[in-house]
Amino acid sequence: MSKIKSVQVQCMFCKGWFRSPFGFGDTQSFESSTLTGNKAQCPNCGNITDSNKENMKVIHENGEIIGELIN
Repeated sequence: MSKIKSVQVQCMFCKGWFRSPFGFGDTQSFESSTLTGNKAQCPNCGNITDSNKENMKVIHENGEIIGELIN
């Protein structure tokens, strides 16, 4: 079970990344969580954006990154 260093959200408006307001200790916690309908304010542009698994990336302590970039 990989430890998570950080979870980041990609803003749906400016496409910038910021730290997720939701914390997860390990991959199993992240994968088993239901993240739908969550919102967060982007510190880059100030807009309220979705904060769901579809626009998140997980950075593990070992450097592995899981998540897709939004075009």
